[in-house]
Amino acid sequence: MEGGSIEFSANYNGWVVAKKLDGSSDSNNLLRFLAQIRDSSESKAFHLLFDTKDIDSLIDKTVGSLLNGKKASALPIQERIYVFSKAVPIIESPEMKKTIIAMFKDKEKKVSQNLKKVANSYTLWRISDLLFLNFNDNAGINKPEKGEATDSRIDFFANWGKWVSIKKMTILKETKPEEVAIHLALIGDSIDKKIFELFPEDAKAKLSKYIEDLSKGKSSKMADLSNVAESLSSKDAKDLVEKSVGSSNTSMGYAYILCSAMKNLGFEYKASLEFIGKAYPELKVKKPPGRKRKA
Repeated sequence: MEGGSIEFSANYNGWVVAKKLDGSSDSNNLLRFLAQIRDSSESKAFHLLFDTKDIDSLIDKTVGSLLNGKKASALPIQERIYVFSKAVPIIESPEMKKTIIAMFKDKEKKVSQNLKKVANSYTLWRISDLLFLNFNDNAGINKPEKGEATDSRIDFFANWGKWVSIKKMTILKETKPEEVAIHLALIGDSIDKKIFELFPEDAKAKLSKYIEDLSKGKSSKMADLSNVAESLSSKDAKDLVEKSVGSSNTSMGYAYILCSAMKNLGFEYKASLEFIGKAYPELKVKKPPGRKRKA
């Protein structure tokens, strides 16, 4: 069991977060803690890039209709996965496309084209979040948090085992919201990669073939993602996940499979540094090394 210290603090325009983990922790608790920071960072990054109100309204209506009056938190994981499979096609619906076009109609073409892609990523992220389908069991809608952070800054420090990561930002009067969003997206991207690294190796080995088979012959079409997610709601998938991670950690197992499959299909479920960088090239986003998106 590795140990060390991980700390995330933020104070920006009324958004205050303070999270810290010291000492040692098993991999499951560490994954959940990191997921909380990642989700806070990603949520704020999206909201700094555009007003999500109209998208949220469509997502909430769709997910609410599929839940049919039930609370997502009370449903078994397979049912939540099934709802996800039926909700994601909203991204390609005429109503959603019209809404996103209207959101960015006053932006330059280059900015508009890339922010539309970030908005699609946000839709996937929010559907997952509403249905508790990430590594953070206490997700749902990420709300502003209270803490003891001081000054206008956002800092992330990790010194855990062999992992060292320092990302600091002092926010000045002239700092643009897009710059803050990039900093938060960098934090989220770094943590997301670490979550996948920390996922138990024995479970990875048991799930890798299944993930590969799920993604085989599929592309970055919403219908393919919907079919992949629906496959995950089966009893066979449930049995495999329980054998791989144990019955008490099935949410993590499903999150690992779903996020891995989305990556394999070329979907972004985070505030993409690639698209933000293309929208605002003058900000010179430094993209971290990693997989290349599918063409």
